[in-house]
Amino acid sequence: MQGFDVMGRAGVTVPAVRIPAERPLPLITPRTSALALLAVAPVAATASATQSTIVPGVTYERAARDGQVSHIVRIDENPLITIRPERSGAQVTRRTNLTTMMTRRASVGALVGVNGDYFNYAGGYPSGLLLLGGELIHEPEQTRSALGILTGGRLTTIRAQLTGEWTSSLQPDPTITFGFSGLNRAAEHRETLIYTPRYGTHTPIGSDRTDALVRLDTSAVLRPNRTVTGTVISQRARGGLTPSGRSIVLTGAGGSLTTRVATYLKPGATVTLRPTVTGLPADLVHAIGGGPLLVQDGAAVHSAGEGFTYGQVAVRSARTAVGQTADGQTLLVVTEGPREGRRGQTVNQQADQLAALGAQNAVAMDSGGSSAMAIGRRLINQPAAGERAIANALIIRYAGVQLSDATSVITPNGDGSRDGARTFAWAAKSGRATIVLARPNGSRISTLYAGAVGPSPRSIPIAGRNIAVHDGPYKIVAKFTPTDNTRASSKTMPIVIDRTLGYMSVRKSKAAPKRLRISFKLVREANLTITITNASGRVVHRLMRRTHVPSGPRAVLWDMKVHGKRLRPGVYTVSVSSRQDQADRLSARFRMTR
Repeated sequence: MQGFDVMGRAGVTVPAVRIPAERPLPLITPRTSALALLAVAPVAATASATQSTIVPGVTYERAARDGQVSHIVRIDENPLITIRPERSGAQVTRRTNLTTMMTRRASVGALVGVNGDYFNYAGGYPSGLLLLGGELIHEPEQTRSALGILTGGRLTTIRAQLTGEWTSSLQPDPTITFGFSGLNRAAEHRETLIYTPRYGTHTPIGSDRTDALVRLDTSAVLRPNRTVTGTVISQRARGGLTPSGRSIVLTGAGGSLTTRVATYLKPGATVTLRPTVTGLPADLVHAIGGGPLLVQDGAAVHSAGEGFTYGQVAVRSARTAVGQTADGQTLLVVTEGPREGRRGQTVNQQADQLAALGAQNAVAMDSGGSSAMAIGRRLINQPAAGERAIANALIIRYAGVQLSDATSVITPNGDGSRDGARTFAWAAKSGRATIVLARPNGSRISTLYAGAVGPSPRSIPIAGRNIAVHDGPYKIVAKFTPTDNTRASSKTMPIVIDRTLGYMSVRKSKAAPKRLRISFKLVREANLTITITNASGRVVHRLMRRTHVPSGPRAVLWDMKVHGKRLRPGVYTVSVSSRQDQADRLSARFRMTR
């Protein structure tokens, strides 16, 4: 025999609004919209793009057209905003997902992030150039473009090549130089490699290789086109040495290269290293590999002739790109693909899109399952298989004050649901903040907090039942001044007070035991939507869709049938909302049993 258990709270006896059991209602499988993922204003999933402000100078828009969805972040030039590549972890070979990277950097102002370069899936290291603060961590892939960040934050595209050289005091002819072709990765053929402390572990082990541990005369930071010297302090056949402190490892892997290191890099030998990289601008600060080039001088680039396979560029896939307009606005664009249930793009379509967005120059990042965008700690695109661990990312940092998500709608009617809310305030620097509840025009209603704010999030309660304002839209406004009296900042977050719907309960009907009684109270008449979802979040039935209901205590009786058939056993959720954006949604669960 089939029955059900109510998992919500007990209700009150109220007049019933009967819904005919045989009312034809279509089954719907809605997709989660970006609204549920953003700490910004609501974003409509329509054919047009709607824009929301994340912080002053940074906006987000979800653009949907012909079933294709793109997530676009625009960053204006601003002294409080910086853009830079970030490694996934302390070791070059460690991968992690984008939201973890953002969480770890929240205290330093991580605001928006997208995935970075392609990478070796087994080894974890990037495929192309990685330059952080002038430090060379991985060599460029000479057949592919890279993204460069110049002094002042301007972006540029790069085609670079490593032509590294080394010499030893043990050479019979000191004018002869030997080459090295890579940094901080496994040998891909017979080659000489350098491992810096950024590698983070011992070098690979193999029968045909020799390691030399070299203590440099200065730090172990290698900078492009700057010669460094050092002394060999140990040597080991078969590899397995660990670079640390001021020491690096120079490895010969294969045949004569193994013999060369064993012969000329014995303990006590003096070594000179020249990490020459051609194609780098003089004022380059950071760089991250990627490719291919998408836009040059405002024109889309088709068939850039870079080192990618047909499948990497010509097959529709999720795509990530970074570009910059002529006036200095940076564009981060992630377009969804098959993993999100979309068609995806080819690289040529991606190039056309970036050019249409106004990019003066643009370059692609890794694609497919690696494509990701995060705002704060939330992933914006939702691949079915979840986040992929990546090698690096491009992250926007904001030095001003930030506010976390608060409930976008407060219903302070005393029913115990959404009567109040809470936000968190923090900033990359320490300072003082004043946070107020304000009217739409910005005038203060009440002060929520005034005091110290820094990298550790400060909890800010937003008053509940005692909010002495009428229903309507309002703002949470934070104004922040750093202790060092550098540039002040502000953050505004929209919030709505709406007491329309409250006191929801779900229980068995005493008058009709085989029916579910969904009761609630309306302060004013409203258009209600009532949905039934299963445990996976799929809508299995819709009792009302924007149906007008008078004010007062109300109830809906439902026979728990869909198209004439009883629900299958399982846990279900009843949701009632009086707003089209469902931000005031009240929910309760029940379990169907046999």
